[in-house]
Amino acid sequence: MSLLSVLMTTYNSGKYLKESINSILNQDYKDFELIIVDDFSEDNTMNIIESINDKRIKLFKNSKKGRGNALNFGLNVSNSKYIALNDSDDISVPFRLSTQQNYLKNKPDNFVVSTNFACFRNNKLLYEIQNPEHSKDIKKSLAKHCRIMNSGVMYNREHILKSGGYENVLAEDYMLWLKIMNDTEFYNIQNVLMFVRLDENSLSVVNQKNFKEKNKAVYDIQGKSIDYSVESKNSSEKELNILKGWREYFYGTPQNARKYWQKIGFKIFNLKILFAYVLTYFPESFVVKFKSFMLRYRIEYYLKYFSQKNSTLRKLFKQTLNSVR
Repeated sequence: MSLLSVLMTTYNSGKYLKESINSILNQDYKDFELIIVDDFSEDNTMNIIESINDKRIKLFKNSKKGRGNALNFGLNVSNSKYIALNDSDDISVPFRLSTQQNYLKNKPDNFVVSTNFACFRNNKLLYEIQNPEHSKDIKKSLAKHCRIMNSGVMYNREHILKSGGYENVLAEDYMLWLKIMNDTEFYNIQNVLMFVRLDENSLSVVNQKNFKEKNKAVYDIQGKSIDYSVESKNSSEKELNILKGWREYFYGTPQNARKYWQKIGFKIFNLKILFAYVLTYFPESFVVKFKSFMLRYRIEYYLKYFSQKNSTLRKLFKQTLNSVR
């Protein structure tokens, strides 16, 4: 029995699947099983998986349709202590598994470790997402966004199973973290261990077609899991109105975002809120494109394009990409 199972769910993933699988098989840590749960694919996904000759791969057909169900299926067929996730279009750097397992090996079972990541399209690195590092900051951020990268997460299998696992809903990862946050400690590795592919069919891409559906799912999950209505010992009324404004801006309605921000008065507006406030008057189609472009992160990346850190990141990206093709 392996100490670690890597869990990958697939659905019509043929286009980039082999690269994602190779990024796992090429890890410097070798003692794992790769559990692939296919969610009723209709393309060549199954043929690609079956063409790869590696005894660590275990292929299953999902018994109930849906990503949440597929993840739970994988959790239940595994016997390993740890589970690492890897989406079928994303790429793990060669030392991802060893880095995360070294972090978890001396931690209690209720620790979940994720990572910073960088996004790319075709052969071009676009930007890096730096997630909050420590559990306190990660939990605070969960009231507004999911800052735990699901495709790059590793955790104790039994801890997740005891919580009931995943729900078969959109944003199933976010719902899980909110469900378990009171008895879980989170940590984000502050190096890039994952390269996330931005493709027109990628789960990471925001588009007009699924914009409202995904936003409603996240909004409903937040409403069920977080109490935004009362002042807590850690948040003033002003801070709660700012938070509720951001929640409405990203997942609710622009009218409600303006309402909450107006309550705190224009004198304390920072530039981010002021800019977002103006955007609430723009057509939804423009706002969707703006959000999907991730302008802030692109600017930050290109302002430091020639820094040693970004040069090293591009070198790692090139080496990793070459090794999986």
